[in-house]
Amino acid sequence: MNEKDRRNFKAEYVFNASVWVRPRQHSVAIFSYVKATHEYDLAIESVACYAALHNYTYLLTYENDLWLQRCPQKHIFFRRHCVVQYFLDQFDYILVIDADIGVLNPRCWNSKFDYLEVYAAEELCILQVVFAELYAPYAKSEVARCMHIWDAATTYTELFTFEACLMLIVGKQRKFGKDIKIIERGRSWVRDPYITRSRWSIHRDFMFHGWKGLGMIEYDSISSANLEQLPTNNWFNPFSRPLNRENCNGSRAIYYWKRYLIVSSREIEIQLDQWDRRTRREFHESVQRINNFIAP
Repeated sequence: MNEKDRRNFKAEYVFNASVWVRPRQHSVAIFSYVKATHEYDLAIESVACYAALHNYTYLLTYENDLWLQRCPQKHIFFRRHCVVQYFLDQFDYILVIDADIGVLNPRCWNSKFDYLEVYAAEELCILQVVFAELYAPYAKSEVARCMHIWDAATTYTELFTFEACLMLIVGKQRKFGKDIKIIERGRSWVRDPYITRSRWSIHRDFMFHGWKGLGMIEYDSISSANLEQLPTNNWFNPFSRPLNRENCNGSRAIYYWKRYLIVSSREIEIQLDQWDRRTRREFHESVQRINNFIAP
């Protein structure tokens, strides 16, 4: 790293988040359900800070014997939906997120969005089955064919084939009934940082998914030539200074970001469009693999 790059690396973007706080019109909570938090320290701290800034309630709920007794679902991703029902009547809205989802940009606010739930891959697969069964009852044999792929799947490639099978049934439908909506890819409030190599825009990005401690690396530990080849589970900490929960409200809500990771909205849109085209190609490849799973 040369001297110019070193200066750029140390440059900060200082942001006073308090000027973006709006009067709260509804009671809002952010809910995460975890077994332990040590892997998600930065994500949890960022959500707690955001909640304090906007006067939201942060329901960081730990798994214990009581919840296991009340909610015996085998998979924790499904169990958390059972747990959250015990809080529903206390708030107007609850945002349910994974524990590794962190708030990157506090100038965004949840009231911008009408539908406040983020699903993990396992949940989304099963929800697609539910949507197909409820809203495409005429396609029972097709759903059964997709479930055959699900039963046989042992890799992500086969999982994508299962998803492609269901998408052929549901099609481009985005709304299901009055209360369910699938947000278009790249237009929701959270995305994976690897798509843009942790680069982000102040004007469009809100949350990042996948902030697990083991995946965080330092920017100056790699060469710029290798930046684009980073594994998908690696990410850069966008904050140049640690978040302090005591300073997350009022005029003291100052954020310090690493300037070299901040780019224009246009640059982010270009990268997301490239990623979208690639995933569309992968979808068509997955469709072509469906017949490999058809039971004789």
